[in-house]
Amino acid sequence: MKETTSTCRILFGGGLTINPDGRILLCCASTKKELAHISEIDNLLDFFNSSLLNEIRDTMKNGQLPSEWCYSCIRKREDGQTAPIDEWVKRHIKWSESDSDSYAIKFLEFAPSNICNQTCTMCGSVYSSKWVEWDKEAVQKGMTFRNSWRDRNRIRDMKVHSMSDKDLQKIYDILPEVESIHLKGGEPFADNRNYDLMQHCLKLDKPPKITATSNFAVITDKFMDMICDYPNFYFSVSIDGTHKLYEWVRGSSYTKTINNLKLYMASTGKKPIISCTPTIYTLYSLDTYLQEMKELGIERLQFNYCGSPNYTSVEADEDIEIYNEKYKEFLKTFTGMQLGRPEYLYTRKYNNVEKHKVKVWIDFMNSKRGFDIREIVPELSKF
Repeated sequence: MKETTSTCRILFGGGLTINPDGRILLCCASTKKELAHISEIDNLLDFFNSSLLNEIRDTMKNGQLPSEWCYSCIRKREDGQTAPIDEWVKRHIKWSESDSDSYAIKFLEFAPSNICNQTCTMCGSVYSSKWVEWDKEAVQKGMTFRNSWRDRNRIRDMKVHSMSDKDLQKIYDILPEVESIHLKGGEPFADNRNYDLMQHCLKLDKPPKITATSNFAVITDKFMDMICDYPNFYFSVSIDGTHKLYEWVRGSSYTKTINNLKLYMASTGKKPIISCTPTIYTLYSLDTYLQEMKELGIERLQFNYCGSPNYTSVEADEDIEIYNEKYKEFLKTFTGMQLGRPEYLYTRKYNNVEKHKVKVWIDFMNSKRGFDIREIVPELSKF
């Protein structure tokens, strides 16, 4: 079978995405609708070859991306942005030329829990246990938009989620054939079961490649030793802003995160990819941020898209075109670092976000951080 623009490798040579709350998703970009819940599935391989997944494959074989599942990639292609199907998926998953109607799970993206040590302003309780009580408080204080249908993929039922041993065993059962694992969060290094999983993988005949996305704010010695020694481990570090701005956005010490990063680089000689998610808070200083990452010796940095919650997005600024032009010009002379998805710096559009939501959310986060972000980002005074 030949690969086309509508045959996503996730379905034909990949595997499954399992969220911290146990929902099985088509992929990490398809969060509005789940395929099933892991507790409802007896065997993950059988489920991957079920009629539901095969129906989606058939639509793709017929030349279309199913809109109810693939809306994110469809929209990004229409907006001229890099879609996961065209970049991230192809970077992590090989295409299989097989014409077999039986598909193996070669790739697995999952998180055993939403245990986390940060409270990022653009996150929520689905992906961070530390957001559970804050989300409840926000809604109780009248910020009911926090729980709107648009952002349910980040908030939902406001619980600390932890996969049961029975469900976790379903993942262990398929590991011998898995070639690549992406550990999600929560924070992967905050859940010791990820350490146990990596130990288990080392005992397999062919240990899979393991990648992770970490905030790297806190890491134990045993976890640091594991990621330094695991033979095929790669990860990106999420850093948004620097110094006090970083601490307001992500809720932990910038200095400690950078020190952990320097320790890893000194111990291994490797340099992780930096993952940056521009928001309305970091929009105005992305040039100085890039310069500082370069000075730290970072060689690769990738930008992510934050559209939800929309009151944290760069698209909340009606003057976004000014900053599009600013960064388009800046990137013409910025060298020495490989950038992934740089178009996220200069193709964003104003999304008619209600300004009062932006203001209320800034005020709420100010109360949690203990200082007013407007003191370090005066451009936010317009909200």
